[in-house]
Amino acid sequence: MYNANGDKLVRKFLPVQLYDIHGMELWFEELSAQGLILDSFGIRSAVFRVGEPEFGVRYRLEPMTYWDRSLDYEKNEAYAQEGWEYVDFISRYYYIYRCRDRSVPDLHTDPVTQSLVFDRMFKRRLPVFLLAVPFYVRDHLCAPVNIAQNGSQFLLNTLYSLVLNPWLAIISLLLIPWGIAVTAAYLWRTWKIWQLRCQLKRGIPLDEGRRYPRSLVRSALSWCFPAACFLLTFLLVFFHSVPPFTYHQMLKPETSLPAPLFSLYDMELKEGYESPLNNDYERSPSPFSVNYSITQGYGWKGGWRGNLDVQEAMLELNLYDTLSPAFAKAMFERYNTRCDWNNWQSLNYPGVDEMYANASLNGQPPSKSLILHARVGSQYIYTCFTGVKDPWPHIMRLLDGMVQAESNS
Repeated sequence: MYNANGDKLVRKFLPVQLYDIHGMELWFEELSAQGLILDSFGIRSAVFRVGEPEFGVRYRLEPMTYWDRSLDYEKNEAYAQEGWEYVDFISRYYYIYRCRDRSVPDLHTDPVTQSLVFDRMFKRRLPVFLLAVPFYVRDHLCAPVNIAQNGSQFLLNTLYSLVLNPWLAIISLLLIPWGIAVTAAYLWRTWKIWQLRCQLKRGIPLDEGRRYPRSLVRSALSWCFPAACFLLTFLLVFFHSVPPFTYHQMLKPETSLPAPLFSLYDMELKEGYESPLNNDYERSPSPFSVNYSITQGYGWKGGWRGNLDVQEAMLELNLYDTLSPAFAKAMFERYNTRCDWNNWQSLNYPGVDEMYANASLNGQPPSKSLILHARVGSQYIYTCFTGVKDPWPHIMRLLDGMVQAESNS
Protein backbone atom coordinates (compact mmCIF):
# COMPACT_ATOMS: atom_id res chain seq x y z
CA MET A 1 0.00 0.00 0.00
CA TYR A 2 1.41 3.38 -1.10
CA ASN A 3 0.26 6.99 -0.99
CA ALA A 4 0.18 9.51 -3.85
CA ASN A 5 3.83 10.44 -3.20
CA GLY A 6 4.98 6.84 -3.50
CA ASP A 7 5.60 6.39 0.22
CA LYS A 8 4.95 2.94 1.62
CA LEU A 9 2.03 2.76 4.04
CA VAL A 10 1.38 0.22 6.80
CA ARG A 11 -1.92 -0.35 8.62
CA LYS A 12 -1.89 -1.35 12.28
CA PHE A 13 -4.82 -2.08 14.56
CA LEU A 14 -5.36 -0.02 17.67
CA PRO A 15 -3.98 -1.92 20.72
CA VAL A 16 -5.94 0.09 23.31
CA GLN A 17 -9.53 1.22 23.81
CA LEU A 18 -10.74 4.50 22.33
CA TYR A 19 -11.19 5.92 25.82
CA ASP A 20 -7.50 5.29 26.64
CA ILE A 21 -6.29 8.75 25.60
CA HIS A 22 -2.75 8.45 26.96
CA GLY A 23 -2.45 4.90 25.62
CA MET A 24 -3.13 6.05 22.04
CA GLU A 25 -0.73 8.99 22.36
CA LEU A 26 2.00 6.71 23.68
CA TRP A 27 1.38 4.18 20.89
CA PHE A 28 1.77 6.84 18.17
CA GLU A 29 5.01 8.08 19.78
CA GLU A 30 6.51 4.59 20.11
CA LEU A 31 5.82 3.79 16.45
CA SER A 32 7.31 7.13 15.36
CA ALA A 33 10.53 6.10 17.11
CA GLN A 34 10.42 2.91 15.01
CA GLY A 35 10.09 4.83 11.73
CA LEU A 36 6.29 4.55 11.38
CA ILE A 37 4.89 8.07 11.07
CA LEU A 38 1.13 8.47 11.58
CA ASP A 39 -0.57 9.30 8.29
CA SER A 40 -4.30 8.81 8.98
CA PHE A 41 -6.74 7.05 11.27
CA GLY A 42 -9.42 4.56 10.20
CA ILE A 43 -11.88 2.21 11.90
CA ARG A 44 -10.09 0.97 15.01
CA SER A 45 -6.82 1.14 13.05
CA ALA A 46 -4.22 3.65 11.92
CA VAL A 47 -2.20 4.02 8.72
CA PHE A 48 1.50 4.82 9.10
CA ARG A 49 4.04 6.05 6.57
CA VAL A 50 7.29 4.11 6.58
CA GLY A 51 10.24 6.48 7.01
CA GLU A 52 13.18 7.35 9.19
CA PRO A 53 12.76 6.96 12.97
CA GLU A 54 11.67 10.18 14.65
CA PHE A 55 12.62 10.36 18.31
CA GLY A 56 10.99 12.79 20.69
CA VAL A 57 7.86 13.33 18.57
CA ARG A 58 4.81 14.08 20.69
CA TYR A 59 1.19 13.29 19.86
CA ARG A 60 -1.78 14.76 21.64
CA LEU A 61 -5.50 14.02 21.33
CA GLU A 62 -7.83 16.97 21.73
CA PRO A 63 -11.62 16.72 22.11
CA MET A 64 -13.52 17.40 18.90
CA THR A 65 -15.30 20.71 18.69
CA TYR A 66 -18.15 19.53 16.45
CA TRP A 67 -20.22 16.34 16.40
CA ASP A 68 -20.24 16.10 12.58
CA ARG A 69 -16.44 15.67 12.35
CA SER A 70 -16.00 19.15 10.91
CA LEU A 71 -12.55 20.62 11.38
CA ASP A 72 -12.03 23.46 13.80
CA TYR A 73 -9.91 25.67 11.54
CA GLU A 74 -9.40 28.34 14.17
CA LYS A 75 -8.04 25.80 16.67
CA ASN A 76 -5.82 24.20 14.01
CA GLU A 77 -4.39 27.59 13.02
CA ALA A 78 -3.76 28.57 16.64
CA TYR A 79 -2.07 25.25 17.40
CA ALA A 80 -0.01 25.43 14.19
CA GLN A 81 1.36 28.81 15.28
CA GLU A 82 2.45 27.16 18.52
CA GLY A 83 4.17 24.30 16.63
CA TRP A 84 1.45 21.63 16.69
CA GLU A 85 0.55 20.04 13.34
CA TYR A 86 -2.96 18.70 12.71
CA VAL A 87 -2.83 15.05 11.52
CA ASP A 88 -6.34 13.56 11.45
CA PHE A 89 -9.37 12.86 13.62
CA ILE A 90 -10.54 9.74 15.48
CA SER A 91 -14.21 8.92 14.96
CA ARG A 92 -16.36 11.67 16.51
CA TYR A 93 -14.13 12.12 19.53
CA TYR A 94 -10.60 13.48 18.99
CA TYR A 95 -8.39 15.65 16.80
CA ILE A 96 -4.82 14.31 16.51
CA TYR A 97 -1.97 16.80 16.77
CA ARG A 98 1.77 16.20 16.37
CA CYS A 99 4.80 18.21 17.43
CA ARG A 100 8.42 17.45 16.52
CA ASP A 101 9.99 20.26 18.57
CA ARG A 102 10.62 19.32 22.19
CA SER A 103 10.92 23.01 23.17
CA VAL A 104 7.31 23.75 22.22
CA PRO A 105 5.00 23.89 25.25
CA ASP A 106 2.70 20.93 25.67
CA LEU A 107 -1.06 21.08 25.10
CA HIS A 108 -2.87 21.14 28.41
CA THR A 109 -6.56 20.34 27.99
CA ASP A 110 -8.36 20.53 31.32
CA PRO A 111 -10.15 17.38 32.57
CA VAL A 112 -13.63 18.97 32.36
CA THR A 113 -13.13 19.62 28.63
CA GLN A 114 -11.87 16.06 28.15
CA SER A 115 -15.02 14.78 29.82
CA LEU A 116 -17.01 16.01 26.79
CA VAL A 117 -15.47 13.16 24.80
CA PHE A 118 -16.72 10.65 27.36
CA ASP A 119 -20.14 12.31 27.30
CA ARG A 120 -20.34 11.57 23.58
CA MET A 121 -19.10 8.01 24.02
CA PHE A 122 -21.62 7.32 26.74
CA LYS A 123 -24.55 8.86 24.83
CA ARG A 124 -23.75 6.72 21.80
CA ARG A 125 -23.65 3.59 23.95
CA LEU A 126 -26.62 4.46 26.16
CA PRO A 127 -29.45 3.13 23.90
CA VAL A 128 -27.68 -0.21 23.44
CA PHE A 129 -26.80 -0.24 27.14
CA LEU A 130 -30.46 0.19 28.14
CA LEU A 131 -31.46 -2.64 25.80
CA ALA A 132 -28.57 -4.88 26.79
CA VAL A 133 -29.16 -4.75 30.55
CA PRO A 134 -32.63 -6.37 30.56
CA PHE A 135 -31.52 -8.81 27.85
CA TYR A 136 -28.47 -9.81 29.87
CA VAL A 137 -30.43 -10.19 33.10
CA ARG A 138 -33.27 -12.12 31.48
CA ASP A 139 -31.31 -14.46 29.24
CA HIS A 140 -28.04 -14.91 31.13
CA LEU A 141 -28.25 -14.07 34.81
CA CYS A 142 -31.67 -15.74 35.08
CA ALA A 143 -30.67 -18.67 32.85
CA PRO A 144 -29.23 -20.80 35.71
CA VAL A 145 -32.47 -20.33 37.64
CA ASN A 146 -34.60 -21.23 34.62
CA ILE A 147 -32.48 -24.28 33.84
CA ALA A 148 -32.64 -25.38 37.47
CA GLN A 149 -36.44 -25.10 37.42
CA ASN A 150 -36.95 -26.55 33.93
CA GLY A 151 -33.72 -28.42 33.40
CA SER A 152 -35.36 -31.55 32.01
CA GLN A 153 -37.32 -29.57 29.41
CA PHE A 154 -34.21 -27.62 28.38
CA LEU A 155 -32.23 -30.85 28.00
CA LEU A 156 -35.08 -32.48 26.07
CA ASN A 157 -35.31 -29.59 23.61
CA THR A 158 -31.53 -29.53 23.16
CA LEU A 159 -31.26 -33.27 22.42
CA TYR A 160 -34.29 -33.07 20.11
CA SER A 161 -32.67 -30.25 18.12
CA LEU A 162 -29.34 -32.10 17.91
CA VAL A 163 -31.12 -35.03 16.25
CA LEU A 164 -33.33 -33.10 13.81
CA ASN A 165 -31.05 -30.14 12.97
CA PRO A 166 -27.65 -30.98 14.46
CA TRP A 167 -25.56 -28.32 12.74
CA LEU A 168 -28.02 -25.52 13.42
CA ALA A 169 -28.37 -26.69 17.03
CA ILE A 170 -24.59 -26.70 17.51
CA ILE A 171 -24.35 -23.17 16.09
CA SER A 172 -27.14 -22.01 18.41
CA LEU A 173 -25.41 -23.54 21.44
CA LEU A 174 -22.10 -21.90 20.50
CA LEU A 175 -23.79 -18.51 20.17
CA ILE A 176 -24.98 -18.67 23.80
CA PRO A 177 -21.53 -18.23 25.45
CA TRP A 178 -20.59 -15.74 22.73
CA GLY A 179 -23.65 -13.65 23.58
CA ILE A 180 -22.86 -13.79 27.28
CA ALA A 181 -19.22 -12.74 26.75
CA VAL A 182 -19.97 -9.91 24.30
CA THR A 183 -22.84 -8.51 26.35
CA ALA A 184 -20.79 -8.62 29.56
CA ALA A 185 -17.82 -6.88 27.88
CA TYR A 186 -20.08 -4.18 26.42
CA LEU A 187 -21.72 -3.49 29.77
CA TRP A 188 -18.35 -3.35 31.55
CA ARG A 189 -16.91 -0.89 29.02
CA THR A 190 -19.97 1.31 29.18
CA TRP A 191 -19.72 1.37 32.95
CA LYS A 192 -15.99 2.18 32.72
CA ILE A 193 -16.66 5.09 30.37
CA TRP A 194 -19.21 6.42 32.85
CA GLN A 195 -16.70 6.17 35.70
CA LEU A 196 -13.97 7.99 33.74
CA ARG A 197 -16.49 10.65 32.69
CA CYS A 198 -17.46 11.30 36.31
CA GLN A 199 -13.79 11.45 37.30
CA LEU A 200 -13.04 14.08 34.64
CA LYS A 201 -16.18 16.04 35.51
CA ARG A 202 -14.81 16.41 39.03
CA GLY A 203 -11.59 17.86 37.58
CA ILE A 204 -9.46 14.79 38.34
CA PRO A 205 -7.04 13.98 35.45
CA LEU A 206 -6.82 10.47 34.03
CA ASP A 207 -4.09 8.18 35.31
CA GLU A 208 -1.41 8.31 32.61
CA GLY A 209 0.08 5.01 33.75
CA ARG A 210 -3.18 3.08 33.50
CA ARG A 211 -3.74 1.19 30.22
CA TYR A 212 -6.96 -0.24 28.79
CA PRO A 213 -5.74 -2.81 26.23
CA ARG A 214 -7.73 -3.97 23.26
CA SER A 215 -7.12 -7.51 21.97
CA LEU A 216 -7.23 -7.97 18.20
CA VAL A 217 -8.04 -11.66 18.62
CA ARG A 218 -10.88 -10.91 21.04
CA SER A 219 -12.24 -8.21 18.75
CA ALA A 220 -12.07 -10.53 15.74
CA LEU A 221 -13.89 -13.26 17.64
CA SER A 222 -16.54 -10.77 18.73
CA TRP A 223 -17.58 -10.07 15.14
CA CYS A 224 -16.10 -12.78 12.91
CA PHE A 225 -17.53 -15.63 14.97
CA PRO A 226 -21.23 -14.61 14.67
CA ALA A 227 -20.68 -13.65 11.02
CA ALA A 228 -19.28 -17.13 10.36
CA CYS A 229 -22.21 -18.70 12.23
CA PHE A 230 -24.79 -16.78 10.20
CA LEU A 231 -22.97 -17.69 6.97
CA LEU A 232 -22.94 -21.36 7.95
CA THR A 233 -26.62 -21.17 8.85
CA PHE A 234 -27.38 -19.62 5.46
CA LEU A 235 -25.44 -22.37 3.68
CA LEU A 236 -27.04 -25.14 5.74
CA VAL A 237 -30.55 -23.85 5.04
CA PHE A 238 -29.95 -23.88 1.29
CA PHE A 239 -27.77 -26.98 1.05
CA HIS A 240 -29.17 -29.24 3.77
CA SER A 241 -30.85 -31.46 1.16
CA VAL A 242 -27.64 -32.34 -0.72
CA PRO A 243 -24.83 -34.76 0.18
CA PRO A 244 -23.18 -35.16 2.60
CA PHE A 245 -26.09 -33.78 4.66
CA THR A 246 -28.87 -35.73 2.92
CA TYR A 247 -29.01 -38.59 0.44
CA HIS A 248 -32.23 -38.51 -1.54
CA GLN A 249 -33.72 -40.89 -4.11
CA MET A 250 -37.07 -41.72 -5.70
CA LEU A 251 -38.53 -45.03 -4.59
CA LYS A 252 -39.21 -47.72 -7.17
CA PRO A 253 -40.76 -51.19 -6.77
CA GLU A 254 -37.30 -52.74 -7.08
CA THR A 255 -35.66 -50.33 -4.59
CA SER A 256 -33.98 -52.21 -1.75
CA LEU A 257 -34.46 -50.40 1.54
CA PRO A 258 -32.19 -50.96 4.55
CA ALA A 259 -33.75 -53.30 7.11
CA PRO A 260 -36.13 -52.97 8.87
CA LEU A 261 -37.70 -50.20 6.72
CA PHE A 262 -40.63 -50.92 4.42
CA SER A 263 -42.65 -49.01 1.81
CA LEU A 264 -46.05 -49.25 0.18
CA TYR A 265 -44.42 -51.38 -2.49
CA ASP A 266 -43.67 -53.99 0.18
CA MET A 267 -47.37 -54.02 1.06
CA GLU A 268 -48.16 -54.98 -2.58
CA LEU A 269 -50.36 -51.98 -3.20
CA LYS A 270 -48.79 -51.09 -6.52
CA GLU A 271 -51.26 -53.08 -8.66
CA GLY A 272 -54.22 -51.02 -7.58
CA TYR A 273 -52.74 -47.55 -7.62
CA GLU A 274 -51.96 -44.81 -10.05
CA SER A 275 -48.51 -43.26 -10.43
CA PRO A 276 -47.19 -41.99 -7.09
CA LEU A 277 -48.00 -38.44 -6.10
CA ASN A 278 -44.84 -38.37 -3.97
CA ASN A 279 -42.42 -41.19 -3.57
CA ASP A 280 -39.32 -40.15 -1.62
CA TYR A 281 -36.64 -41.86 0.41
CA GLU A 282 -34.04 -39.87 2.36
CA ARG A 283 -31.10 -40.78 4.55
CA SER A 284 -29.56 -37.98 6.64
CA PRO A 285 -26.40 -38.86 8.63
CA SER A 286 -25.18 -36.56 11.38
CA PRO A 287 -22.83 -36.79 14.40
CA PHE A 288 -25.74 -37.66 16.68
CA SER A 289 -28.12 -39.71 14.53
CA VAL A 290 -28.79 -41.35 11.18
CA ASN A 291 -32.28 -40.33 10.08
CA TYR A 292 -34.30 -42.37 7.57
CA SER A 293 -37.44 -40.95 5.99
CA ILE A 294 -39.97 -42.49 3.60
CA THR A 295 -42.87 -40.47 2.21
CA GLN A 296 -45.34 -42.07 -0.24
CA GLY A 297 -48.82 -41.22 -1.47
CA TYR A 298 -51.01 -42.90 -4.12
CA GLY A 299 -54.51 -42.39 -5.54
CA TRP A 300 -56.99 -45.21 -6.35
CA LYS A 301 -57.58 -46.20 -9.97
CA GLY A 302 -61.06 -45.57 -11.29
CA GLY A 303 -61.30 -42.02 -9.98
CA TRP A 304 -59.71 -38.70 -10.63
CA ARG A 305 -58.10 -36.18 -8.37
CA GLY A 306 -60.62 -33.83 -6.87
CA ASN A 307 -63.38 -36.46 -6.77
CA LEU A 308 -64.59 -36.86 -3.19
CA ASP A 309 -64.95 -40.63 -3.73
CA VAL A 310 -61.27 -41.05 -4.48
CA GLN A 311 -59.46 -42.85 -1.67
CA GLU A 312 -55.73 -42.52 -1.13
CA ALA A 313 -52.97 -44.62 0.37
CA MET A 314 -50.27 -42.80 2.27
CA LEU A 315 -47.21 -43.79 4.25
CA GLU A 316 -44.92 -41.56 6.26
CA LEU A 317 -42.14 -43.36 8.10
CA ASN A 318 -39.31 -41.73 10.05
CA LEU A 319 -36.67 -43.82 11.80
CA TYR A 320 -33.98 -42.15 13.93
CA ASP A 321 -31.00 -44.31 14.83
CA THR A 322 -29.40 -42.07 17.44
CA LEU A 323 -26.11 -42.03 19.27
CA SER A 324 -27.59 -42.78 22.68
CA PRO A 325 -30.92 -43.73 24.29
CA ALA A 326 -31.09 -40.18 25.70
CA PHE A 327 -31.59 -38.79 22.19
CA ALA A 328 -34.30 -41.33 21.38
CA LYS A 329 -35.98 -40.59 24.70
CA ALA A 330 -35.95 -36.88 23.88
CA MET A 331 -37.57 -37.54 20.49
CA PHE A 332 -40.26 -39.69 22.11
CA GLU A 333 -41.01 -37.23 24.91
CA ARG A 334 -41.03 -34.23 22.57
CA TYR A 335 -43.66 -35.91 20.40
CA ASN A 336 -45.68 -36.73 23.52
CA THR A 337 -45.83 -33.06 24.47
CA ARG A 338 -47.31 -32.23 21.03
CA CYS A 339 -49.91 -35.02 20.92
CA ASP A 340 -53.64 -34.79 21.48
CA TRP A 341 -54.05 -37.92 23.55
CA ASN A 342 -57.65 -38.61 22.57
CA ASN A 343 -57.91 -42.12 21.06
CA TRP A 344 -54.25 -42.90 21.77
CA GLN A 345 -53.33 -46.22 23.38
CA SER A 346 -50.23 -47.34 25.18
CA LEU A 347 -49.08 -50.66 23.73
CA ASN A 348 -46.67 -53.32 24.92
CA TYR A 349 -44.41 -55.23 22.57
CA PRO A 350 -41.42 -57.46 23.38
CA GLY A 351 -38.20 -55.45 23.46
CA VAL A 352 -39.93 -52.08 22.87
CA ASP A 353 -39.37 -49.56 25.68
CA GLU A 354 -42.34 -47.28 24.94
CA MET A 355 -45.02 -47.24 22.27
CA TYR A 356 -48.25 -45.35 21.57
CA ALA A 357 -50.65 -45.83 18.67
CA ASN A 358 -53.80 -44.21 17.27
CA ALA A 359 -55.82 -46.41 14.90
CA SER A 360 -59.18 -45.80 13.20
CA LEU A 361 -61.41 -46.78 10.26
CA ASN A 362 -62.71 -44.16 7.83
CA GLY A 363 -64.77 -43.95 4.64
CA GLN A 364 -66.40 -46.45 2.30
CA PRO A 365 -64.79 -48.80 1.51
CA PRO A 366 -63.23 -48.63 4.97
CA SER A 367 -59.70 -47.23 5.00
CA LYS A 368 -57.38 -47.99 7.88
CA SER A 369 -55.53 -45.13 9.52
CA LEU A 370 -52.66 -45.69 11.95
CA ILE A 371 -50.28 -43.32 13.70
CA LEU A 372 -47.60 -44.94 15.82
CA HIS A 373 -44.47 -43.82 17.58
CA ALA A 374 -42.14 -46.00 19.63
CA ARG A 375 -38.73 -46.11 21.23
CA VAL A 376 -36.34 -49.06 21.25
CA GLY A 377 -33.15 -48.23 23.10
CA SER A 378 -31.37 -45.59 21.03
CA GLN A 379 -33.86 -45.84 18.14
CA TYR A 380 -37.06 -43.87 17.65
CA ILE A 381 -39.75 -44.55 15.04
CA TYR A 382 -42.67 -42.45 13.91
CA THR A 383 -45.03 -43.75 11.24
CA CYS A 384 -48.36 -42.65 9.80
CA PHE A 385 -50.32 -44.94 7.43
CA THR A 386 -53.60 -44.68 5.56
CA GLY A 387 -54.90 -47.43 3.23
CA VAL A 388 -57.00 -50.58 2.94
CA LYS A 389 -54.22 -53.04 3.77
CA ASP A 390 -53.45 -54.07 7.32
CA PRO A 391 -50.15 -52.38 8.26
CA TRP A 392 -49.57 -54.33 11.50
CA PRO A 393 -47.58 -57.26 10.00
CA HIS A 394 -45.12 -54.75 8.54
CA ILE A 395 -45.10 -52.67 11.74
CA MET A 396 -44.26 -55.77 13.78
CA ARG A 397 -41.44 -56.73 11.40
CA LEU A 398 -40.15 -53.18 11.72
CA LEU A 399 -40.23 -53.33 15.53
CA ASP A 400 -38.60 -56.79 15.53
CA GLY A 401 -35.81 -55.42 13.32
CA MET A 402 -35.29 -52.47 15.67
CA VAL A 403 -35.14 -54.80 18.70
CA GLN A 404 -32.66 -57.06 16.91
CA ALA A 405 -30.47 -54.11 15.89
CA GLU A 406 -30.47 -52.80 19.44
CA SER A 407 -29.48 -56.19 20.87
CA ASN A 408 -26.60 -56.46 18.38
CA SER A 409 -25.25 -52.97 19.16
